Amino acid sequence: MSPHPHEAPETPAEAWLNRTLPLRHGFCAEIGADLRSHTPIPVDVADKSFFGDLMERAIGLSLSGQPPYLNLFRLLGDDRAARLLRLAGYDKTCAAPTPTNVFLVAYRLAQVNQLLNPRWGGRVDPEVIARFLRRHPDALPRHCGEAKFERRAFDDLWASFSGGFQTALRSYGNAIAQVPLLGGQRHADFLVGRTVLEVKSGRLDRDAYILQLINQLIGYALLAHVDGHAVTHVAVYAVRYQRLLRFRIEPLLTRLAGHRLDMDPASGGFAEAVDGRRYGTTAA
Repeated sequence: MSPHPHEAPETPAEAWLNRTLPLRHGFCAEIGADLRSHTPIPVDVADKSFFGDLMERAIGLSLSGQPPYLNLFRLLGDDRAARLLRLAGYDKTCAAPTPTNVFLVAYRLAQVNQLLNPRWGGRVDPEVIARFLRRHPDALPRHCGEAKFERRAFDDLWASFSGGFQTALRSYGNAIAQVPLLGGQRHADFLVGRTVLEVKSGRLDRDAYILQLINQLIGYALLAHVDGHAVTHVAVYAVRYQRLLRFRIEPLLTRLAGHRLDMDPASGGFAEAVDGRRYGTTAA
């Protein structure tokens, strides 16, 4: 029986990470110390989960050369999606998108995502959502006066992002948003060139949050390798902390394992832990 009966049982993927990469906690402590040395930008919004999704979508719109989140745009209908894509700058005959337009488009996408992923859990059939929005185009979730606070917080974070982080991230290469991994069992925020990137707009002031982040980064990089993506780095953009941290994946794996750990066997082993099926790998 677990010594902490109220904690969720360890998943096979978590067990693999704990067994294979036992030195993660020291690395997490370093990341935590780095972030604590920076005063976070205050974010005064009631629904931080919604706002975090909004920020991720806005950054995705900024980084992606081709329109991202087409699964969400499609549910809004062709005409509405086309208008929003123009506002986001995907009509090359128009001027570069303003922060106001980026906010509006990202807000709409976050609203649609909220419909698809209701707070009570589970997922709704996208076709049901599409039919519903065609009949009731104004029926997206409302935030009862919160939009002005979300816009203020967005303006502060967007000014920081536009001040240098946007250029740095674009230098990594072309961006793909919401990358499905292992047949859609996991989704990475972004693959930017050869870098797996996670965007975090919320707090990272607890050890558990940082460990979860490191587990995500490593897991996504390993699964991306299994799927044939040429991943060389992992990165986190901690928006509120104005920090962009990037690491070469193979030296990082070796450090966290305490011995040399090659990508091929490691990625196959982690994929098997996630999926339950055996994944063959080639020799390094």
